[in-house]
Amino acid sequence: MTKFWFIISAFFIFIEILNPGLFFFLALALGALTTMLTEYQNNLPINQYIFFFIASGAMFLLLNLMVKFLQKKKQSKFYESNMYLMIGKIVEITEIISDDTGYAQVDGELWMVKLQKKEEKLIIEQKALVIGVKGCHLQINLLHD
Repeated sequence: MTKFWFIISAFFIFIEILNPGLFFFLALALGALTTMLTEYQNNLPINQYIFFFIASGAMFLLLNLMVKFLQKKKQSKFYESNMYLMIGKIVEITEIISDDTGYAQVDGELWMVKLQKKEEKLIIEQKALVIGVKGCHLQINLLHD
């Protein structure tokens, strides 16, 4: 029966390779390998099948927990996207909508900007530093010469 469990395990690994990222077939393959390793203790085939299903279920839960742990470890407090790469860039005001809102050119793209300090006023062609992103607006502080 050892060859049987090895063949079953190889079959599930092959299917897992064809469907990467599911880990379902990997759990079955690990369950078959575990059954193969403990086969000498379970002589009856029905006991081996029961052990296979229990071991596969345990491997599925273990792999699921491992993937969730690794995904949670990768996530940070805020979602990193290209938008956050704007922080720290120097922009030039191109259009004024109100005293504290306008548009600025950033790497050839037009972005809506808002002053963080409400007491200041935007001036066309003035330079500003991007200090944050709020929605689709860039939060800026004016740079004074």
